[in-house]
Amino acid sequence: MMRKRIERLIPQAMDELQMLADKNKKIPKVYDSYIAAFGPSVITAGLLMTVMFYEGDDKKRKINQIFWHLLQTEHQTGNATSLKDYLQKRHTDPAVRACLLDIAVACKLAVRTFELDKEKDE
Repeated sequence: MMRKRIERLIPQAMDELQMLADKNKKIPKVYDSYIAAFGPSVITAGLLMTVMFYEGDDKKRKINQIFWHLLQTEHQTGNATSLKDYLQKRHTDPAVRACLLDIAVACKLAVRTFELDKEKDE
């Protein structure tokens, strides 16, 4: 199931990652690092702590926004307005955690389709 979900999420992740790209369709390399660090951070610090940490930085907050948009396509998120708000009530739900880890993998795979700008960290 997870592999199918990741495969289904990759095109959506590519669309979402467009918001990070500049006019030359390059993404600052730092975003690749933030996406790659999300999964290990969830495993070591926990889902809610990772999301709260990402909320504390403007660049990392963009990753939360992308993950939020993708989560909304996979789960009924009710009237929550952000990933942080949603997870304050659902952070212990194993299905939500698994879905967000799949989203992180899909984004990591999708970011490989973009050229990374090593000099521009926005």
